[in-house]
Amino acid sequence: MLIYALVLASLATPTINNLIRTSVPQAAQEIKYFLPITIENGVIVSPENTVLERDFDANGQKVRIVLDTRVDEFAATNLTETGIFISKKYLYAISPQKTEIRSLSQMPNMIIDDEVVDQFADQLVQKSSKWMFVSIFLGLLIFVSVAILLYTLLLAWPMAAWAKVPFAQTLRVTTIAYVLLAAVSYVLSFNFSIIATLVILAVSNVAVVKSAQI
Repeated sequence: MLIYALVLASLATPTINNLIRTSVPQAAQEIKYFLPITIENGVIVSPENTVLERDFDANGQKVRIVLDTRVDEFAATNLTETGIFISKKYLYAISPQKTEIRSLSQMPNMIIDDEVVDQFADQLVQKSSKWMFVSIFLGLLIFVSVAILLYTLLLAWPMAAWAKVPFAQTLRVTTIAYVLLAAVSYVLSFNFSIIATLVILAVSNVAVVKSAQI
């Protein structure tokens, strides 16, 4: 399982790093449309009485960014679209799942200009490249471990009832079969459904018991 997670992390890391190196600078260029912004004492003082809007495409979903320094805060009726909305005193992050509101009073006095955005983008790319492999590896390891445990729990009782198979054996066979199935899925670029995976793992466990009885 560790080897499987290491191999997948090694394969996925370069692709994701290349995506970050491409997308982050592009996003930085788009953000510069709203700059410079000056924040003093938790309030945007520049630009004054200004409305700037822009729509972005994020994986096929429209995301809107609005900067409106005519108002201190947005009314709830104006926050119906996915995106980021910035008033003189607040930042709103709207998604279908939740709405986050942050007061600009939490930010220090600062001027956000092209140089600041470029530095932030460079640091983001460098840090993500450094930690990407570890993050992917740990994420895969946790996901695979939880998936194997759940499938084992589903199979343990019927295997024990049918042939008195100990839990440790069901766990071992399920782990090997799941890793092999995941490798085949990756090579073929085909995702097995949960039911199909459960059936294949069940058949694998039965096959091991049958082979031991021969």
